[in-house]
Amino acid sequence: NVGGTSFWNRVGLNLKIDAVESVSIRNEMARMQASAQLDVSGTLRRPLLTGAIVLLEGGRMTFRDIEYEVINGLVTLDDAGGDPVELRLRASTSVRGYNITLELEASTNRVDYRLSSTPALPESDVLSLLITGQTQGEFGSDQGLLRTEAATTYFGSQLGELLLGNVARRALNIDQFSISPSQVGPETSPTAR
Repeated sequence: NVGGTSFWNRVGLNLKIDAVESVSIRNEMARMQASAQLDVSGTLRRPLLTGAIVLLEGGRMTFRDIEYEVINGLVTLDDAGGDPVELRLRASTSVRGYNITLELEASTNRVDYRLSSTPALPESDVLSLLITGQTQGEFGSDQGLLRTEAATTYFGSQLGELLLGNVARRALNIDQFSISPSQVGPETSPTAR
């Protein structure tokens, strides 16, 4: 610590990283390959990361205990700007004979998704199938329908954790951050904890 300024604050960063099809992502949620073009600036104490990571076709990711195959994806990082992380993803899976495609656009303050299936189902039935293993009609008339708002909360919580986790851990200086909805089904309503 020289003159009240620590070494970590005085060392500036100016790195460029180009990794063409050489990034491997291997964790409990994903097994995939990617390309990256990143710039690292800021200081050792507060590095800023900007750039893009392109998710390559054929990767696998597990989301809410369902395995998806990545069709394409893009993660945009911008520590210096507004949203530190933006994700665009197109992936597919199969549940009970339905081939399901997920198109996802997410950032730290929003999650938008579109679901489609072959054979065709309404999006609410596809979402219900992913969450509960049943279409809304299979719940029966006395069980009630899975509300879209509740399903969106449930579906978006892991994405929120994925996108906000690093931001929250860094800002709050904590080791663990999670968003966990309660069980979702015909007889329950999710809540965040």
